[in-house]
Amino acid sequence: MRKSLFAVLIVGVMALGASSASAVTLEMTSSPESGSTVSPGDEVSLGLTITNETDEKDIIMVRFNMTIETDRGVITIGGSGRPLRLRLAPGQSVSKSIAAVIPEGLADLPFDFVKFTIKVVAEGKRSQTSAEDSVTLTLEPAPIGG
Repeated sequence: MRKSLFAVLIVGVMALGASSASAVTLEMTSSPESGSTVSPGDEVSLGLTITNETDEKDIIMVRFNMTIETDRGVITIGGSGRPLRLRLAPGQSVSKSIAAVIPEGLADLPFDFVKFTIKVVAEGKRSQTSAEDSVTLTLEPAPIGG
């Protein structure tokens, strides 16, 4: 009796997790591409496509954060204020373009190496699923002598 009850329990748990489409997806492109070298004043453009691949409407929160890695340590800057909030029907996709400019003052920082990583996370509130992607860029070193 215990073995059959255990088998029914396992089959029930497997059936609960076997939804055909149950995720929020995120596709990201960047210009310049990840791995590129940038200079202060350069523009970085991100193209995002967020898709609700669930069977229900979902509210998707899109958050951005940036990590700055230098020869002296790592700084993480949390989200950019309020997250982008999207309401998507089942199967619906939304595309967004975002642009940022590398601050001019970064050339004056006393670091020998600066690497930026911009991370985007899309989280479905109803589906409790998430997807993320990132782009990493290196700041061109300042010329010697200023």
